Amino acid sequence: MPDVFVIHSSLDDDTATHLHESLSAAEIHSWVDHLDLVPGSHGERSRQLQHALDTCAVGVYILSAESVGAVECLNEARTILRASKKVYVLSFEAVQLDDFAESEYAHFVQYLDFTQDPDNALTALVEEIRADQSVRTPPSTLPSAIYGDSFPAWQLNNGLVGLENELRAVQKHFCEFSIVMIVGLSGIGKTRLAAEVAVRIPFVHGVIWHTLSQNSTIDELTRTIQESMGFAENTPADVVWSRLGQRQVLLVLDNAEACVGRDAYIQRLNQLDHRGGTRVLLTSRQRWTRLQGAKILDLVTPSPSAAAEIVKLMVRRESPDNFIRGQESELAKAAHYRPRLIEYAVHWLEVYPMHYVLEILETGKGDDAEFAYDVLVTQTIRRAEQEPDWADSFLALRRLKVCRGGFGFDAARALIGDPSALPRLRDYGLMIIESQGEQRRYKLDPLLVQRLEEDPAAYPLHFNYYLALAESCAKNKRYQLLEPEVDNLIAAFEWVIRAKGLNLALRMADACSEFLALIGRNDLRLNWYERLASRLPQNPKQPSKNLR
Repeated sequence: MPDVFVIHSSLDDDTATHLHESLSAAEIHSWVDHLDLVPGSHGERSRQLQHALDTCAVGVYILSAESVGAVECLNEARTILRASKKVYVLSFEAVQLDDFAESEYAHFVQYLDFTQDPDNALTALVEEIRADQSVRTPPSTLPSAIYGDSFPAWQLNNGLVGLENELRAVQKHFCEFSIVMIVGLSGIGKTRLAAEVAVRIPFVHGVIWHTLSQNSTIDELTRTIQESMGFAENTPADVVWSRLGQRQVLLVLDNAEACVGRDAYIQRLNQLDHRGGTRVLLTSRQRWTRLQGAKILDLVTPSPSAAAEIVKLMVRRESPDNFIRGQESELAKAAHYRPRLIEYAVHWLEVYPMHYVLEILETGKGDDAEFAYDVLVTQTIRRAEQEPDWADSFLALRRLKVCRGGFGFDAARALIGDPSALPRLRDYGLMIIESQGEQRRYKLDPLLVQRLEEDPAAYPLHFNYYLALAESCAKNKRYQLLEPEVDNLIAAFEWVIRAKGLNLALRMADACSEFLALIGRNDLRLNWYERLASRLPQNPKQPSKNLR
């Protein structure tokens, strides 16, 4: 029973979400469709919406160009007004809502202007709602029952830092898709997010949590469903899955990359009828590419600020006497902003001084680092090694490893030839796509890069590509194409000067000279020319213009 029913156009979802958060901070319980609708059939969702309309204390109408004439918004407002409840109209744009101005409901409508001073308007709204005697204290939300013996309750102790938007995204995806797969590099919070979904999004018939391993079978999962739902022991597997589809259950398959017999799981999930409201959530380092109708949620590494906050939370929880104030950001960066690796580092801090923990993280050497690397990287590679095209993929991986700071599509083609290895490396959880479009960039898992041996044959290919790119950009003054490639330009120059290709190194320095000056890297520009000057014989007939 919400205090406030938020009426808005779907194009105003962000505004409605912000309002919901602001009201929640004021301990006012609001109902917003894209946040609070529980997955189910169209009829079930309509009943949920009607129940929220019938039981709310007041309505809030977000007035915008999109909602002013929206029939569904006006109908929701009329439903609330007919029950002799107030509707607060929040004006976010210079539009007028005249529909109620001369109606029998006019005295129930309160207008608030959010166009000039939204903070004061919000304060006024909160005061108005609190003054309304029909507003109730928000009831506590009872979490769904969680079945299965592997639910990682300890994950909830870490706080939901940096994952709030992703939690809302999962909830929204469940309104449109029956299966959501959270995919991302190892140790970045996939299980943490899934655990939060399990306790925060209510499902009428509960949550079944199943952690997959290399020994897992579809029969084991079927038995877990059977026991969790109270089906008779001799219920046939087909009937178990059919009944599951008739209920409103969240089925979580965690650690899906470890599953060897995934084809049997995929077949069951593809055949599952979700019209009863059951939803499936998978977490995996690797994509299940043959899963039909699934929404992929690519989880990225937490931001530097979020990772630093995670460090603070973990230190406070695990080792409150360990004083590292001021070094949280340094530790987070050394751990590549990955919560799992941060957690290992915090445990190490109980025994080792900070400088040694940073050394472990930065060098990847020692028994402690070996254990972390095995959990976070080796297990991913072992699963990828079972794929029939692994040999070609591994060669591509070693060639791409010579890149620094990521690489573009054309660079990848120059290094590996056939680009079909790129989607495979992405699907195996060894590479991420950092940006989309024509200028999309790819990046290998930095923990993998820490240990992977480069293919020496890739060095000249890498240099030739970046020399050609630098010379083309210098000729056409298109230096913006070089901005994301500074690390690769440095790597190319360092390789060619080590290989004693001094004339080629001079060409690279000349091609990059103006660009480095424009971006304020005169130190690097000068360093290159000084090193070349000490190695190159001066030819008075053809001196470099930048060495004169």
